[in-house]
Amino acid sequence: MNYLETNNTFDSIKHTDEFGNEFWYDRELQKILDYKKWENFKKVIETAKKACENSGYSINEQFLDVRKLSKRNDNANDYKNSGYSVNEHFVDVDKLSKKHIVK
Repeated sequence: MNYLETNNTFDSIKHTDEFGNEFWYDRELQKILDYKKWENFKKVIETAKKACENSGYSINEQFLDVRKLSKRNDNANDYKNSGYSVNEHFVDVDKLSKKHIVK
């Protein structure tokens, strides 16, 4: 997937809250970044959290823990991500992680 396709894909799963803040759900990001297992994608999330914290941003503000209903699990764990955490970390972290984490 090239850069333009990636940006269009990120835009297609973007959500906006009642205050106009943009956010993305990790389980949707998992799919477009082609991770088959949530357990493997959680490693990317943890790395992104560390990168976010190292940049001086609050993890609790950038990664909001949410519960969502899903077909497989009545109460699935997910995260809402700010635009900062998605744009600044997930794409770069995914590129690095592909070398080290099995999808």
